[in-house]
Amino acid sequence: MLKIIVISSLVLLGLFIIFILGAKYSLQRNRKKTKDDIITFMKKNPEDWSLSVIQNGEVVMQHNEDTVFPLASTVKILHAVAFIEAVSEQRLDPEEVVAIKDLNLLYIPNTDGNAHTEWKEREHIGDEVTLKQIAQGMMKYSSNACTDYLYYRLGKKAIEQVAIKYELTQQTAIFPIGVAVLIPSYLHIEEQVTKKALAKTMQQLTSEEYAQIADNLLHKILRNEAESLKEHVSLIAPRKIQKEITKRLPAATSQNYATFMYELGAGDSLSNEEQERFDEIMGPLYEHDAIRLWTKGGSTMYVLTYAAFQQNEKEQLSYAFFIEDTVSVDLMWITNCIADFHKSFLQDNTFRNKVCHTITIPK
Repeated sequence: MLKIIVISSLVLLGLFIIFILGAKYSLQRNRKKTKDDIITFMKKNPEDWSLSVIQNGEVVMQHNEDTVFPLASTVKILHAVAFIEAVSEQRLDPEEVVAIKDLNLLYIPNTDGNAHTEWKEREHIGDEVTLKQIAQGMMKYSSNACTDYLYYRLGKKAIEQVAIKYELTQQTAIFPIGVAVLIPSYLHIEEQVTKKALAKTMQQLTSEEYAQIADNLLHKILRNEAESLKEHVSLIAPRKIQKEITKRLPAATSQNYATFMYELGAGDSLSNEEQERFDEIMGPLYEHDAIRLWTKGGSTMYVLTYAAFQQNEKEQLSYAFFIEDTVSVDLMWITNCIADFHKSFLQDNTFRNKVCHTITIPK
């Protein structure tokens, strides 16, 4: 009997060692992957991504363009446009000063990839901050606290009106996405839902109920009445909860956002002054040769999204690329090289043509 136990233990140990070595090899292999491997991924997984490209007014590339994907932080483009419009209509003053302690109420640690902290550190934010700086924190650093604060100041209706104005026909419900991560905490603590039943309960909520809970949480946090919920934010850790949070995010199509970005940059919806304001809050942090470059990306464990507009001496181009990986395997390595993919697609015609010619996509 003892001999059998020893042999079984050795077998289990051997399997464990093989698993560890396999995982280590897979990790090393993934680290070597590049933007070209993303093209390979696209060819092998045609249902997992959506791409729309408009160049000089013509749709030149599209795939799954009508498929709705969760947007993650790419939805913040709507907030940015609503902010620009509010400034133009003098409903908001971009130089209005906000106490950083009030803004920080909306910061939920370990839920935004350190974006809020990075924004404050890199921009040397002190005890006070302007609304324009908050808008920059939302767009350039993707701070969820900045986003939810502007959502609060703008109002849900103003942001929804942007989606209507620009005919984002597939855009789903808008709500404060940063504080929405506390919905599992709210259900568990205030509605007495067991941890085991959280995912199922979230699935059973209608879109209207989910958005309303998020709105209620926003106001609860601003009244400084949500510390106990923040303390239980780790309830979002299980993958099934993460997946449900992603599924519930505001969503739209790549066609919606490519068209949206093109109209913002090349259309006449924004005045020259408004486009210049957009430059201030929307421009990327890296150097580029374009006359104008607006970009915004988003990510969760299960999605990567990106929308951009670029104008240079030769072209006006908008680009929206969404990926969804429901098992979160490929996104682990794609995340490491997606920035290079986007930058090359926008700035390197050779790479862009490679994408176009490698993948068979009907216009």
